[in-house]
Amino acid sequence: MNFKNQILNDISGVFLNIEEFGDTHNIDGEDVTVIVDDDLLEQKKLRRQDVYEETYCEELLFHVAASDLPKKPIIDEHMEFDGESYRVQEVTEESGMYTVTLGANRE
Repeated sequence: MNFKNQILNDISGVFLNIEEFGDTHNIDGEDVTVIVDDDLLEQKKLRRQDVYEETYCEELLFHVAASDLPKKPIIDEHMEFDGESYRVQEVTEESGMYTVTLGANRE
């Protein structure tokens, strides 16, 4: 097995393992294993100096295996996360994983 295949194997076997780091959440009606990353979200907020603070009152950042979603999320599209409506703010893809930042206007 080459290094690239090993990384792809580790995504579900280690990183997104329910017994290790992952949790099950419902995304657009499908139960998916993700890692919600509050620490990375806070780091991003500090780096951008809260550009979105007035636009998005609630934000969420998670990591998910690209193979677990039907398609790559698109910026500004609607996404349901655990029954709550959000807009996709940012998406990055690396080594078979998406990192998705969501935002929502909440009162």
